[in-house]
Amino acid sequence: MSDPATSTPPAKRPGLVRRTYDWTMVQAGTPRGLTTMNAVSFAESSFFPIPPDPLLIALCYARPERWWRYALHCTLWSVLGGMLGYGLGVFAEPFVRQMLGWLGIANVDEAFRTMKSFTDRWGFLALSVKSLTPIPFKVFTIGAGVFRFDFGLFVLGATLGRAVRFFLVAGLIRAFGERIRPFIEKQLTLVIVGFFVVVAAGFVALKLLR
Repeated sequence: MSDPATSTPPAKRPGLVRRTYDWTMVQAGTPRGLTTMNAVSFAESSFFPIPPDPLLIALCYARPERWWRYALHCTLWSVLGGMLGYGLGVFAEPFVRQMLGWLGIANVDEAFRTMKSFTDRWGFLALSVKSLTPIPFKVFTIGAGVFRFDFGLFVLGATLGRAVRFFLVAGLIRAFGERIRPFIEKQLTLVIVGFFVVVAAGFVALKLLR
């Protein structure tokens, strides 16, 4: 008979998000890896809690010569998913407010207000520089529909932001291999913010030179 004082408690079962993440990473090592990444890229932009970056990283490590193809797939499907999020914001606002609550957005109204303030200031670039905020991308895509943001500018901003993110991740892996992984995982947001700061500074410089 085991001693209650020394017995090991049963391991706590991982949460749904963690189990979903583990499942998606398993798929990266199968022939369905690209299809799974496309599906996650699409879904994450509107309703799925897991970002596509871990799958993109895994695929690029497995086939680094295909880095640009994987980044292109990730960008395309993420923007298409963003269009779905936009449509949900236009046609199903009450439902998506509940859905965002289910996905862990503690205060949906506050998240939408912050998103609106950000788009009022940055315009279509808000969807590109959203890395400056802790707000999930899906809040921006759905919120753009809720507030009837210009659809063409929405697509332009989303495409620019997603392309920079995914091509940067894939390109770094292609250039530096496994040794860049810790940097990507810890400093990716900083790199993206730095990129857009340089772009913004370039626009300001051009304006001053005219």
